[in-house]
Amino acid sequence: MSWSRSFLDNLKIRVSAGSMGNGSVAPYKYTSQMTLSKATDITLGGDLPIVTSTASTVPASLTWETATTYDLGVDFDILNNRLSATFDIYRRNTTNMYTAGETLPGVFGASVPKGNNAELRTDGWELSLQWRDQFNLGGKPFSYSVKGSLWDSRSFVTKFNGNDGKKFGKIADLITGMGQPDYYEGMELGEMWGYTVVGLYKDWNDIANSATQNFKQTVNNAVYPGQVKFADLDLDGEIDYRDLTLENHGDLSIIGNSLPRYRFGLNFNASWNGK
Repeated sequence: MSWSRSFLDNLKIRVSAGSMGNGSVAPYKYTSQMTLSKATDITLGGDLPIVTSTASTVPASLTWETATTYDLGVDFDILNNRLSATFDIYRRNTTNMYTAGETLPGVFGASVPKGNNAELRTDGWELSLQWRDQFNLGGKPFSYSVKGSLWDSRSFVTKFNGNDGKKFGKIADLITGMGQPDYYEGMELGEMWGYTVVGLYKDWNDIANSATQNFKQTVNNAVYPGQVKFADLDLDGEIDYRDLTLENHGDLSIIGNSLPRYRFGLNFNASWNGK
């Protein structure tokens, strides 16, 4: 709806909802495929034969990954349409996400097949402000506009059919602080797990009265003054990662997020005498 008042040139309130499938998923992912290549270490009849590999694993069934978005927006213009603003707040629910399933042991002998294993909720907002005006410059019309935009969003896994929603994957990367856990229910995309730094060891007495962390940043299997000291979050006297589960992850915690927040943009346009 829209209307005009003496102090308000225009006001619109928008409500929308829509759902669509994700067409960017590669086709034929429901089939088990075998790749062909030329052998490099055997010969048959004096030639290198064509060999194949074990067929890829596939889930029992696949369906469309679907994104459903709900949006509430407001537009208004004031000061004789010189100042305009647009604000949107939205929620996007992604169901049947096409992603890898639970982490499997190495004896499985193949990579984990992707399937409709997760659901995702994204909440976000966008704000745009624009000022436009014109005046005479050198006896000719000069018009300009300045537009600034600010937006933010966060995404959380609301369902995951793997690892019982509890176990971490990529264990080696997680220990070094370079990776992140597999999906689990309640996980925020981009979250980073690691140890909390509380300073540097001051002296030998400080080391003796702090939690043991000989497995981190050691020289000759010992910790020395000046090295980084980590927080003993579970108060057990030892810095460790336990069994890397959500119920028992030792002194690991969420220490940051790799995804950007509060992104912005700025545009400027100008024309003089219609050019």
